[in-house]
Amino acid sequence: MEFINIIITGVDTTLVSTFIESAGESRVIKLKKKFSADFPYQEMELGHIKIDRNQYLFLIGTPLADSYKVIWQRAAKDLAGLIIIVNSNDSKNKIEKAKTLIDKLASLGLPYLVVFNDIKKAGELKKLQQKLKLVAGCPQINISVRNKDAAKQGILSVLLSNKDEKDNNLIKSA
Repeated sequence: MEFINIIITGVDTTLVSTFIESAGESRVIKLKKKFSADFPYQEMELGHIKIDRNQYLFLIGTPLADSYKVIWQRAAKDLAGLIIIVNSNDSKNKIEKAKTLIDKLASLGLPYLVVFNDIKKAGELKKLQQKLKLVAGCPQINISVRNKDAAKQGILSVLLSNKDEKDNNLIKSA
């Protein structure tokens, strides 16, 4: 069996939970574990999508916080990409954290997707895009994280952006 990981993060953990619940094919599992002596107990949420009988896509939800680097490092072994959820009412500090992560992912060449949560006003969306300083071609979508089909398509778009032939074959079978 092959297990492929996608990390889903954002400054609003409720949106992360909702996104995993919408996209996943089972109930979200909430896990609280001490991953390192250096950090307190940390919570993460898990969901999955079955691609075929031998391939599972695991959805790993974590807050956008430095203390979760340990979890990210463990999940990165089979990482297919990251999804960063941004909300219109996120504070300036939260937007800066998201921007830092987006810049880092772009520099590492990791597949990622910026998900704007159901922003209705075009001017508001443009303002957020400017705050994040998204470059042309930056993968992004504006969906409701509660929309099951849109959430699943967002995840698949992260996989499609991966140039590895193996991952492209994975998508064709989904």
